[in-house]
Amino acid sequence: MRNPIGHAYAMHWLADNGEPGAFALTEASWKSKKNLLDNLVEVNWQLPAAGVDIGEKPDFGFTADEERKRHGQLLGELKNFMNMVKGCGDPMIYPIYRNLSSFSHTTDLTAGVYLRQAADGRLIVHQEAHTDRLADLCWMPIPLLQAASVISPMIKGDPMKKLVTEACRDLGLPENLLPQRP
Repeated sequence: MRNPIGHAYAMHWLADNGEPGAFALTEASWKSKKNLLDNLVEVNWQLPAAGVDIGEKPDFGFTADEERKRHGQLLGELKNFMNMVKGCGDPMIYPIYRNLSSFSHTTDLTAGVYLRQAADGRLIVHQEAHTDRLADLCWMPIPLLQAASVISPMIKGDPMKKLVTEACRDLGLPENLLPQRP
C-alpha cells in the first residue's frame, strides 16, 4: 500500500511542478543510475566489456540563482517523501506512509501476522496469516483514486472523472482527493 501512496503523490507532484519537476526527476534518476553503477563497480560486478553508459549528468543551463534554488528544492522533495508531501501541502500523510513502510520492510508487523506467542511462551508460526488485514485493504482505493485524479485530466476528455467522482461519493470521500500546495 505504501507504493501506491508514494506513486500517487509523486504523480501529483510531477503534474503540479511541470517542466521544473521533470528536470528534477531527470537529475534524480541520473543520480540513482550513477549510484547503482558505483555500487556495482564497488562489489566487482561483471559488467559488459564496453561498460555501462548512463550518459552525462544533466545540465539544464540554469542561469539564474532562483532557478538553481528551485531546482534544489524540487530535488529535495523527490529525495525525501516527507519533503514531497509537505511541498504538496499534505504533511499529515507522512506518518501514514511511515507506518506503511513497516509493512514493506522486515519488521515485527510483517512477521506478526504469521506469529503468535502461546501462553507457555512458545512461538507458534502459522502457515497463513491469522490477523485480519481488512482495515489495511480498505485504504487501497484512496491512492488509486488520487492517481486516477492526476492522470485523467491529462487524457483527452478526462475519461475517468465521472468514475472517480462516483467512487469517492460511494466511499464517503471528498470529491477532490488531491493535496493542495500551500
